[in-house]
Amino acid sequence: MLENISLPLYVKDLHGKFLGCNKSFEKLLGKRKEEIVNKTIFDLFPEDLAVLLKEKSDYLIKIGGSINYESVILDAFNSLRTVVLNEAIINNQNKEPIGIITIINDLTENKKMEEALLEINERFRAIFSESALGIAMIDLSGNLVQTNRAFAKMFGYEISDISQLNISAISHQDDFALDWGNYINLIEGKLSHYQVEKRFKRNSGEIFWVRLTVSVLKNALEQPNFTINMFEDITERRKSEEQFRQLSTAVLQSPAQIIITDINSNIIFVNPKFEAISGFTFHEVFGKQLSFSQGSEKTEKEYIALWETVKSGNTW
Repeated sequence: MLENISLPLYVKDLHGKFLGCNKSFEKLLGKRKEEIVNKTIFDLFPEDLAVLLKEKSDYLIKIGGSINYESVILDAFNSLRTVVLNEAIINNQNKEPIGIITIINDLTENKKMEEALLEINERFRAIFSESALGIAMIDLSGNLVQTNRAFAKMFGYEISDISQLNISAISHQDDFALDWGNYINLIEGKLSHYQVEKRFKRNSGEIFWVRLTVSVLKNALEQPNFTINMFEDITERRKSEEQFRQLSTAVLQSPAQIIITDINSNIIFVNPKFEAISGFTFHEVFGKQLSFSQGSEKTEKEYIALWETVKSGNTW
């Protein structure tokens, strides 16, 4: 009958002597039944565990019925196993206690999973709290449920005031629906995350640019209930890009010939005005060495001085 139960199981008398066990218990301890039967809990378990088992057995004999409790035991490989011991009194026909049956439920893997989840949660909380990026947990109605200090600083709010905000209140009106299609695909499970650059509004009313990364947070039923939003302020980068775009436009449309070379005076860029006046295309002069000395009255020393000045970052 004992072998019909897959969990480790043993029977002992009221004095703690083993009367029988199943194969699962043999496997757990790494011992044959012959090495277990007629031994006591003090023969098979470390003293601290044996004392605990005796205390629990004495208590069970006193109250009758059954009890369960969590403990740690050593398995056949000397590894600690977290287990729950379910113990019940065995009575004879006269309802007098004659022994105790114990079924062991191994919780080790569950415990490991719980510990791993706790570690992940701790890491997430640390990242959430200390990240230089603004992070916000937002529900599916757009309400800001939780944010970190970087987010509050970025948007100019007190953390206590943010929970009353909706994402629409801090979004630029023209950009609010910019990523709506991606958001729907994220909620429907078609995307694991997405990234977009869009404008937001600080508490002061100032508009600034953000690289927004959005991922979904699901519940136990694998249903989306929050999004995790990471905000990176890219305003300075966007300003630099705009300045570069304006400079590029000015160079391309300049009425003067513009030539750009590397530090070895090899041509790497010419503007359209150069092409129009010289008759050479960019592809024809690219990589060619620029020489000012041909047909010029300047001395070789002056040209050496010119290139040394330019190479040092100064203007000639």
